[in-house]
Amino acid sequence: MGEHNELKNRYMHIRWNKTTHLGSKRHIKQHIEEENVFCKILDKNKDSSGTKDNIVKLHEAFEMEKVFGRSDVVEILCITEKPASTLLGEMCSFGITEKITGAGKGKYRFIV
Repeated sequence: MGEHNELKNRYMHIRWNKTTHLGSKRHIKQHIEEENVFCKILDKNKDSSGTKDNIVKLHEAFEMEKVFGRSDVVEILCITEKPASTLLGEMCSFGITEKITGAGKGKYRFIV
């Protein structure tokens, strides 16, 4: 084609966020503390292991910053709408999730 474009980071203006570097001790320590808090909350509640497994799957899928609803839970866990609604209600009562206003009806996000 005859094109000679140099692809260099300084030309493409890529800025890497230093806080996402996995090698930093502070980031690793923070991640471990978050997981410990999450595990303590799950162990404190007297639910079945299936419910705990479903909550862990959702936590891994959505993490802390993603907003999700009942349809997302149905899609990830392959369950029907009624158990998904029940699970979302239990997660709110445990203090694991919170309702989000302004993002549509029935939207949640993890706070732990």
